[in-house]
Amino acid sequence: MRLRNFALGAFFCLQICLPLSYYLGDDPSDERFAWRMFSATRLSQCKTEVIAAQRSGPETSLDSREHLHVAWVTNIARNRKRVIETYLERVCDDGYSSAKLTNKCVLPSKEKQSFVYEIACESREFTRVGP
Repeated sequence: MRLRNFALGAFFCLQICLPLSYYLGDDPSDERFAWRMFSATRLSQCKTEVIAAQRSGPETSLDSREHLHVAWVTNIARNRKRVIETYLERVCDDGYSSAKLTNKCVLPSKEKQSFVYEIACESREFTRVGP
């Protein structure tokens, strides 16, 4: 009986603590464990633009939708930091010297925001500009 009560208590504690990790965390776009019914994040409309610079050539505009699964494209548009970093690392692996991903978003409040992520391929150093 005690073991069952402890297991139930631990389960309910987990159900509360995991969503709290989102609200107390530092990445507002990663809603994997959030109470999404209270979220307006998914209502944001973002347009993604990727510009990559070749080592010895001009900058090239890349269309992520051409060579990524739709789930990746969706997570990039939602500003999921880890997904964006992984994608930009893959761009570097394709022989580019740097890449810049810009998400231009319209929030549910109709406010416009831009999120810019850059990578220097040689050092694999990321820079993020934006809220």
